[in-house]
Amino acid sequence: MRTIVLFLALTSTAFAHRTAQEAAEASARGGLCHRGGHSPFAEGLGCASTPEGAFRSCCYANHSGYATVDVGIAQGRNGLWVCCRRYLSKSRLHLLPEYLARKGLSRRKSSLADCFEPVEVIKEEE
Repeated sequence: MRTIVLFLALTSTAFAHRTAQEAAEASARGGLCHRGGHSPFAEGLGCASTPEGAFRSCCYANHSGYATVDVGIAQGRNGLWVCCRRYLSKSRLHLLPEYLARKGLSRRKSSLADCFEPVEVIKEEE
């Protein structure tokens, strides 16, 4: 009985990740799996030797009825890249601002380039 309660607690939406980046990092650490709790979205996961390959191999990536609304990418200890893409049907995109506000998120990522923002280079003063 305790095992069932523990399983339900660990797989409940209380342990779901708010962003695709959090889900990608968790999958890179602990095995590729869907984390749940992100309704009304569909979630796709992909794994490949390059970030671009992982991005392209995500579930639902080629379905024309879905738009990518959040992307996260992380590299696992084995060197493989894991990508998590969250999608919303194009007919429901009007719900996105409300959902982001409810989750306390101010920005969404929709492309692989969003995952690799430029890093500020600090130059030594002479």
